[in-house]
Amino acid sequence: MDKMLLEKIREYECLYNLQSPEYRYANARQTAWENIGKDLKISAVLIYFEVRRCFSNARSRRREGKKSGMASKKNSSQGYQAMKTAEQAKRKETLNTRAHQMVQILKDSSSLRKRTYEYQTTGTNISAINNCLDETDMFFLSISQMTKQLPKLVQAQIKLQMSNAVLAAEVDAQKSTYVTHYPQPFSRSFQQQSYPTAAPSPQVSLLMTSPSSYSSNTRPMTSPFNCSNEGQERPTLLEL
Repeated sequence: MDKMLLEKIREYECLYNLQSPEYRYANARQTAWENIGKDLKISAVLIYFEVRRCFSNARSRRREGKKSGMASKKNSSQGYQAMKTAEQAKRKETLNTRAHQMVQILKDSSSLRKRTYEYQTTGTNISAINNCLDETDMFFLSISQMTKQLPKLVQAQIKLQMSNAVLAAEVDAQKSTYVTHYPQPFSRSFQQQSYPTAAPSPQVSLLMTSPSSYSSNTRPMTSPFNCSNEGQERPTLLEL
């Protein structure tokens, strides 16, 4: 029935074609509807309202389809934007993560290089110090390490004793050096020395005896010239 109605309507362009010259005339359209009703044996008014209702429903469905299409398109656009935003955020997060990882790697590498340089420098300094130190330095270093473990009072006493011992040894060394480089004067040293004296012989002691020391019983020493004339008087110097 609907197909037959549509075929009859197509025969009259004044009912649907806006470009038809008879479309502007209501009498022509009314006559066309009456002719269709006669052919289909239906009232022209009922046909008109039926066609109008179908047209309105079709237009409504088209509008709803457009609206639903726009909504779906809008929803699709929103979904695409949401997906794009999520992807950008994920990409940004990935880039930030990679950048953070690179920064962390660079920091670790810098720290490693710094520690390696410090270790090498420290090792070089330690080796240089060890080369400069002798046995005495090593001894005092070991003593200092042991002394640090003692109480403060004991440390002070040990420091005092060691300083006194070192200063006393230095004073003795300076004294010996002074005596070696600056000896005492000869006269003073000569006076300080003691020489042993030998006992005088009898002849020397006899010659050194004064005339007053002779007693009356002491026999005077005779000259070899008058040894034969013991009872005679001793000659004088002029007589000789």
